[in-house]
Amino acid sequence: MSKRIKVIIDNPRKTMNRIIDDKTRLFASETWAKYFKKYTPRDSGVLGETYTTEPGKVTYTSPYAHFQWEGRVMVDENGSTWAKKDHKKYYTNRKLKYSYPNASSHWEEVAEKNHKSAVADEITQYLKRR
Repeated sequence: MSKRIKVIIDNPRKTMNRIIDDKTRLFASETWAKYFKKYTPRDSGVLGETYTTEPGKVTYTSPYAHFQWEGRVMVDENGSTWAKKDHKKYYTNRKLKYSYPNASSHWEEVAEKNHKSAVADEITQYLKRR
């Protein structure tokens, strides 16, 4: 004998906010940062290590993080890629060439494509432990 059960959630947003609280969202951010590291451009590996996490957010703090994330060459008003600190730089249409094999601009997109199931599993396990 089988029975059907119908569950109606009156306020889905409120219910999800109760389940997925700031601690869970912080765990998710830290988990994503771990997977992002595989795809961040690196020479010395500093970029992948210089980030902060908040609930639902990963922020890279290196001065060159946005430039690497954009993946485009920047030049100063003279066309030099080696601008002085007080000089303004502008994006060009030329793409950066990364020496690290997995490196990519918009590394969060690559990580999501390749690891979203693993991240979902880690978050599920986290919620089960709570």
